Amino acid sequence: MTIATAKNTPRNTYTASAGQTNFTIGFEFFQVADVKVFKNGTQLTYHADPTTYADRYKIVGATSTSDEAYEFGSGGTVVLGSTGASANDKIVIIRDITIERTQDFPLVGAFDITSLNTQLDTLTSMMAEQDTLNSRSIRLADTDVDSATMTLPDKATRASKMLEFDSNGNVATNISSTGLQTVADNVASVIAVAGQITPTNNIGTLAGISNNISTVAGISSNVTTVANANTNIGIVTTNIASINTNASNITAIQNASTNATNAANSATAAQQAQAAAELAADNFGDLYLGAKSSDPTVDNDGDALTTGDLFFHSGTNNLRVYNGSAWEDAAISTNGFATTGLSIAMSVAL
Repeated sequence: MTIATAKNTPRNTYTASAGQTNFTIGFEFFQVADVKVFKNGTQLTYHADPTTYADRYKIVGATSTSDEAYEFGSGGTVVLGSTGASANDKIVIIRDITIERTQDFPLVGAFDITSLNTQLDTLTSMMAEQDTLNSRSIRLADTDVDSATMTLPDKATRASKMLEFDSNGNVATNISSTGLQTVADNVASVIAVAGQITPTNNIGTLAGISNNISTVAGISSNVTTVANANTNIGIVTTNIASINTNASNITAIQNASTNATNAANSATAAQQAQAAAELAADNFGDLYLGAKSSDPTVDNDGDALTTGDLFFHSGTNNLRVYNGSAWEDAAISTNGFATTGLSIAMSVAL
């Protein structure tokens, strides 16, 4: 068969619709093994009847009308198994002929022209495949006038490194892929930082006060202490008017302790004076028993009588005194003696 340019691009790609099973092979090939099929990057397996298999396919050939000896002279169709593809699946079909020579022709005499054509067609197809691979590879442009080293470093040197180009345009592997992975893992933070540069350059503002930031960093423990006192700070903020008022009366507040001590001392003195007055009154009550109509046998507290106790006898109008064993008149008055007797008793008590 002849190899037409339109039929010699050994790569077809499709975006599948839901349930699609058939995909055209737009290039010529020689046998089923020459074709590889990928779905979403995964290579599928050829099977003569893939009906019940989701990961397999079969090929239906399109025989060339110009050369019926070739079953796949006009390409063919890939038929997926099971329910076919899902919507938006990426289907890639390539030709990948094993590089080998399968025929050897005699130096003289007759030979098989069909076999010769097949060998020449196979070589042409191989060259097309290599051209496709080269076009999908990294290579120097034809217009690049400067030479460059495109050879990769050895395996140990390039391990965990990113492929890059140095200042001379040569291949280099200086950037660690681990570091880039760290950046990728924190891409949300990177985006957040970028958002602080445009449209508002907050990063630039921070750079302008870097000394202040360093100062704050140096007292981070104090900052933490303040942060932990956030509730108390809120209370202070709420009561700032009262705090300002107290600040204007700070002298009085400072003297409050001294005044409180003095007040406490005065209260103690008053309590002592009250106790002394109560004691004096009690002592007087024990000495002058007041006006009675008969001689008492106990004092006003119910205690035993003591020598010198006094009382006014309301029946005789006499002031009587207890001599230690009996009552006897101490003074006699005919008018207002109760008052006079009381005065005498007070004098005696005091």
